[in-house]
Amino acid sequence: MEEFRYDPLAIDSETPAIRLVTLLPGYGSKIECMLTQVSLIDGPCYEALSYCWGDASKRETIVCNGRTLSITESLYNALRELRNGHPVLWIDAICIDQSSNAEKNQQVLLMRNIYEAASHVLIWLGPLPTGNHGGLGVIRGLLNAKSAQEVRDDRRSWLVLTDAERKDYGLPGFLESVRGDPAYIAFANLLERAWFTRVWIIQELAVSRDAIVIEGLSHQYSWTDFETAVDYTETAKIPPFWQTYGPTMSIRNLERVRQDFRSGEGTPLLNLHLFYRRFSATDLKDKIYALCGLASDAGPDDLAVRIDYNTKIADTYREVALWMLRKGRYLDILSVPRVPGDSKVGPLPSWVPDWSVSDFSTSLRSTTVPWFNFNATSKDEVYTLFQSDDESVIGLAGEVIDNVSEVGEIYIGCIAMHGANFHGWEKIASVNSGIKYWPTGEDILDAYWQTLVMGNMGDGYDATKQQFNQWTRLHRVRFPNFLSSNWLEWMNPLVGLYIFMLSLMEAFVSEHQHGPLVTFSRKLETTLDRPRSLQKGDAVTLFKGGMVPLVIRSLGDKWELVGDCYVHGIMHGEVNLAQSCSVFWIA
Repeated sequence: MEEFRYDPLAIDSETPAIRLVTLLPGYGSKIECMLTQVSLIDGPCYEALSYCWGDASKRETIVCNGRTLSITESLYNALRELRNGHPVLWIDAICIDQSSNAEKNQQVLLMRNIYEAASHVLIWLGPLPTGNHGGLGVIRGLLNAKSAQEVRDDRRSWLVLTDAERKDYGLPGFLESVRGDPAYIAFANLLERAWFTRVWIIQELAVSRDAIVIEGLSHQYSWTDFETAVDYTETAKIPPFWQTYGPTMSIRNLERVRQDFRSGEGTPLLNLHLFYRRFSATDLKDKIYALCGLASDAGPDDLAVRIDYNTKIADTYREVALWMLRKGRYLDILSVPRVPGDSKVGPLPSWVPDWSVSDFSTSLRSTTVPWFNFNATSKDEVYTLFQSDDESVIGLAGEVIDNVSEVGEIYIGCIAMHGANFHGWEKIASVNSGIKYWPTGEDILDAYWQTLVMGNMGDGYDATKQQFNQWTRLHRVRFPNFLSSNWLEWMNPLVGLYIFMLSLMEAFVSEHQHGPLVTFSRKLETTLDRPRSLQKGDAVTLFKGGMVPLVIRSLGDKWELVGDCYVHGIMHGEVNLAQSCSVFWIA
């Protein structure tokens, strides 16, 4: 049988042409389909598939228009399940000629329209695992439990319910959870599937009219029911979900972008990049392109970002950074956390974010953190952007405010293994010296804890200080001064159970004390991975038009951007820049 060859789409036509897959019903291993061209403006009826490509080296063969077509094993498994119930589909790997960059450039511009026009978006999470427990099997029970608690106005978490009450709500008992309830473990494992890490799914879900989550063929739920169930497992602290904050937060963010799109509010492109930097793509340029259709400042009707799969990845990232600097009023793109180490895309100027690398640190200009409303320079300041001829070096006017005199260990978010870091930070800051802090005149200890939470006074100054004092007493009990992070890592196999029991105890305590300990720990999340590549001697600098201080490092006649930083007492315009500032050339 001959190999399938694509007939070219009418790329230059004013009529947006796409291809649709018609799956022929059948059983067994052989899959047959027909591929036809249609026009989007004719309103064709179809469903769009959202899935993970999977391992590209694992291939299967199907029959398309009477000829053989190679697809990934992941897509093959999806088609076997869907062919007898979902006959007409749009599937990127089949409907776009992946060997033609010109066609990919044109079709990517239509992706938002394609998923928006589909009657349903089918979210394929993969086949059912071996055994009897599919991950989606617990959703109906979770929705019923949530509804029952709401009817009774019972806001207690699983942690403080009695076993009889848990049983009444249809939730697992304490001993079941300790042993590991198979159904709930399967659901937790489902949230770790590769689909939840794929950058294209953000747009595919956000613009959908109606999204259906599918595992195998027997387990199907609407996205709304799925997201509601996931959110309930986290807020109700049902094991094992009270320890898996990351996956539930990712799903929450997906729902947030979906609601923003449906309300018409939209989200700027930079914020989308910051929200979903951890998501992956087979082609690293898709880390940019996959989000353009959603961006309120780079939508399909006014797309300044050029879709071109022929360009180098590094050039694409640099062009987008320049576009944001030229279009923006502030220097927010320079506040994107920098990731030290070798780039996956080749050499990049330090002022260009490397979107190919996942990162857990938070930009101080992120809109996901409500108290990040900094304005270190006047909001009326307008910056002038200077550029070298090859656009690899930019120049900005600013002033050095101070220099880094000492650097502590990085906090990676695991208090269980790195609580000793805070002892080092306290020593560097001399928190018990009683000295006064410049520039606010406060006691150095008060400036220290406000820096830890990066100015988060949402609960009020006194309440936040009390949270800090309680948190400090707890981590001193768990991590006396003589313990180092290296010692804890060496003892990891022995301390694991000890830390787990302490965490469980804290969870119980927080339920009865309104969570002051947990509240402060959550506020510390903004310090994750800070400082990164900071070094002694680095310059803390304020630039005109920059809403937060930036750290830069001397390279002789040029400078390297290290990242943004929180400096207590200068985050809200307390420092006035001179009218005539020096120009710093950043390479």
